[in-house]
Amino acid sequence: MLTPAQLKERALNKIDAKLFFAQKDLERNALEMDGVIPSKMDYDSLYNVRHSYQTEVDVLRYIKQAIEKFSSKLDDSQLDLEDLINEMIKR
Repeated sequence: MLTPAQLKERALNKIDAKLFFAQKDLERNALEMDGVIPSKMDYDSLYNVRHSYQTEVDVLRYIKQAIEKFSSKLDDSQLDLEDLINEMIKR
């Protein structure tokens, strides 16, 4: 069992990694739209993909903020993951 602090740290690490690659995808898409990186997709398709990438980045940032703001009312003793999730849902 992990403590709440350990769970929070691991969750932030996972979100940071996903956010890093989502931002890289968004940057690559911008380069494809500018013609710096060749793409077989037309401009309109690349534009639609850009919207999807931007939405992904926005959602991951929201999740990261939610994790950072979360503070358990319990002490740092062992906590069951299901209990932690249930506590977060109550908010």
